[in-house]
Amino acid sequence: MPLGTVRAMVPVRVLLVDDQQMLIEALTAKLSSTPDLVVVGHCTTRDPHPDVLATLLRPDV
Repeated sequence: MPLGTVRAMVPVRVLLVDDQQMLIEALTAKLSSTPDLVVVGHCTTRDPHPDVLATLLRPDV
């Protein structure tokens, strides 16, 4: 990138999956306050198809 070029920061898209709903909620709150991260969705490990959710939401991590 040439010197002096300004590049827009694109936030990292996050999908949270865990077996503890309380942890998901805490992480969502914490990550939502970070400007370079956006929580695009969440589910528990008990949800039947987290892979489908990931396909639909297209998170980076």
